[in-house]
Amino acid sequence: MKATGSIDQQQDIEFRNLSCLYEITRHLASASNLQDCLEKVVSSLAEWMGMDNGTITIVNPTTGELEIEVAHGISAEAKRRGRYKLGEGITGKVVATGEPILVPQIGDEPLFLNRTRTRGDERKKKSSFLCVPIIADQHSIGALSIDRVYAGGFGSESEQDLRFLTVVSRLIAETVQRIQRVNEEQEALHQ
Repeated sequence: MKATGSIDQQQDIEFRNLSCLYEITRHLASASNLQDCLEKVVSSLAEWMGMDNGTITIVNPTTGELEIEVAHGISAEAKRRGRYKLGEGITGKVVATGEPILVPQIGDEPLFLNRTRTRGDERKKKSSFLCVPIIADQHSIGALSIDRVYAGGFGSESEQDLRFLTVVSRLIAETVQRIQRVNEEQEALHQ
C-alpha cells in the first residue's frame, strides 16, 4: 500500500510542476515588461508550490549588489532590506558560484542572514530554503529562491523542487535576455 501512496504522491508532484510550468511559460512568453512578468512568475510559484516566501533577486549593474526585484510574502520595507554583496549569505553565494543551494531548515543555517527579517517565528525557522542561480550568457545575473515547509519532512520532494526551480530560472534568464534585446532594438530605432 505504501508504494501506491508513493506513486500517487509522485504523480501529484509531477502534475503540480507541469501545471505551474505551463502557467509560468505563458507569462514569460508574452512578457514585454520584466517587472510585471516576474511578479506573475512568483505568484504562480506561490500558488502551485505552496511557498511561504519567494524572491527573484537581480544583480544591480551599477552597484554590483544583489537586490530583490520581486517578492512574495515579504513587505516592501523587508524587500528594501534584502540587499547582498556577491558571495554574501546563501543568495550571494548562489549568484557568486552559479550553483543551487538547498537549506533543510533556515533556523539551523549560519549562512542564512535573514536580512528581510521575515523568518523570525519558529514555524518559518523550520522552513526549507531553496535558491537557484539565474544564468544568462554563462553569467549569473541573479537568483530565484523560495521558502517552504515540507509536510513529510525534508527529502526527495525538495530535490525535485530544486530541479524544477532550476528549469524556471533558465526560462527567466531567456526572458530577461529577450526583453533586453527588444529594449535595445527599440532604443536604436529611436536614435
